[in-house]
Amino acid sequence: MSKRIFSKTGLVGFSLTAIAIALSGCGDSSSLPVAGTSGKVVDGYVSGATVILDSNDDLVCNAADTTRTTTDAQGNFSFPAGSGSHMTCALGGTDITTGAAFVGELKAPPGATQITPLTTLVQATIDAAPAGGKPTPAEASANIATKLNLGTTNLLTTDPVAVAATNPALTQTTTAVQTLLVQAANNVAAAATGLPVSAAQTAALFSSAVSGVASAVASSSVNVDLTNTTTAGATSVTTLVTDAISKTVTAVQTNTTAAATVVGVASLAPASVAAAAATNVATVTQVVASTSAVTLVAAPVAGVVPVSLSAQTDTTASSTTALVSDLLTTNAAEATTSNSVADIVALASTVTNALESGDATSASTLVNTQITAVIVEVPTVVIEPVTAPVLPPVPNVIVLTAPQLNGVSVGTTSVDGFFPVTVSGPLTSAAMTLSVSGTPALSAAAVGFDITEEAPGTRQLKLVIDSATLTNNGGVISVTVPSTAKLYVWGMNTAGVVSQATLLNAASNVLTSTGGVMSVNWTSALSSLSNQPGFGNLSLLTGTFNVVAALSGAPLAIQTTAQNAVVEAGLRSVSIPDVASVSGQGASFRVTVTGSVL
Repeated sequence: MSKRIFSKTGLVGFSLTAIAIALSGCGDSSSLPVAGTSGKVVDGYVSGATVILDSNDDLVCNAADTTRTTTDAQGNFSFPAGSGSHMTCALGGTDITTGAAFVGELKAPPGATQITPLTTLVQATIDAAPAGGKPTPAEASANIATKLNLGTTNLLTTDPVAVAATNPALTQTTTAVQTLLVQAANNVAAAATGLPVSAAQTAALFSSAVSGVASAVASSSVNVDLTNTTTAGATSVTTLVTDAISKTVTAVQTNTTAAATVVGVASLAPASVAAAAATNVATVTQVVASTSAVTLVAAPVAGVVPVSLSAQTDTTASSTTALVSDLLTTNAAEATTSNSVADIVALASTVTNALESGDATSASTLVNTQITAVIVEVPTVVIEPVTAPVLPPVPNVIVLTAPQLNGVSVGTTSVDGFFPVTVSGPLTSAAMTLSVSGTPALSAAAVGFDITEEAPGTRQLKLVIDSATLTNNGGVISVTVPSTAKLYVWGMNTAGVVSQATLLNAASNVLTSTGGVMSVNWTSALSSLSNQPGFGNLSLLTGTFNVVAALSGAPLAIQTTAQNAVVEAGLRSVSIPDVASVSGQGASFRVTVTGSVL
């Protein structure tokens, strides 16, 4: 019997992370009420959430705990005087920035005035410690803060929304951890069933994801900065996420309620599930973490999905995991030479690339080839073949077609996550045609490019234009850069010297739009910076460069070469630390630059 038929965009998504609407009036930790009696529920602020006081201190919030209240429109709650200091739990309610129902349960230890994803990890760390050796809430909070590179921040009393401008790392990390919790739960469910994930399954697995992520963070041998998107930073995040997903599988297998809700989890091999999902989950987690904190707490725009919600509902990881699910069992893992962890990582990467190129047939063929190899090695293992997943039309989007670099057309069949192209040097410009499918919601946009040398050196150039206007002119998209737009530029030359600058009145020369074709000329930016140290010799001559393009303010799809399909663009982020960032949908290109034209 053939199964594993799913829709890339059909996996259920919902808001567990949201973004608060305004910084004003939020206050800081010094203005919060008495610890343990009142505070805030922050997933972004959650209105109408039920907050329960664990009055009997049994570490479970249930019907036996009758001291409970409901948050107001800004996530505030309070208990009657004399209620005492106990663990608190929050569930239900509505994310005020998206209007979506909150699914899952957040917790905080006694004395906390904030109930957030990070305080939930703190409480899980305390719960997991042996009797007689449990850390105090302050000790557990300090450990989680240290391991997530948040320094001395008090996670129990600091509102991550209110400090977006003064402690952006806390805002970014809080939101990113929530994305990780959702994606961990979704991928374990997808691995167990090979089918789209339901909200009920994610809710049932949420506490296990908390356990897995908390254990991975608390036991990490190094401090991990989720906001660090350098190669080294991304590697450390992937390592953490791998451990978190593996431990989530184990936690689900020992949770009778979760295991009963998601049938099939008992047969999963934790390391195999982590191998299939970790790279994709780490990517969307870091897209959130590298988004400007001020952007994360900005007021919502009608019709535009916030980056955090896009990351939580992104189906790249769980679609891949569902398709390869039968290869993630303990029995399949016995085929150590043809289905090793390394093989599964490689398979997941190629399957993801095929799905993102709209080539579902190739994706299923790749999986079936691996299935055949495992069965040959272990004839007793039972693995069912898969059929090509259904990739439905993507409605109401801007469609990117005919991308070019240096005037050379790029074929949009993904290789290792990048669209490849070879051009004559130096690398100077990019162009892409933008059209409309349906009626996409458009808002003020930002555009970013990150050009990183893959070989042989370490040159890098980042450009962020902080303001652009997208206009739908009868199905053709025009991009207008106002005179007030800022162009942020960051560069590293061959000697490793880093320079950055902010240019006024230059963005409109770098980004132009004519007849639906958006063009970016970074030579113009470098010319404006030629007299500044570090930029004069940053010309992008021969070598291999990975180019990442990100666009905020609109849903984006790509007309791919494979099967001539229109597929939803993946999440991308371009960040200049502490200065500017762009997070949204976009594309990645691998550019081989030959010769040099000076």
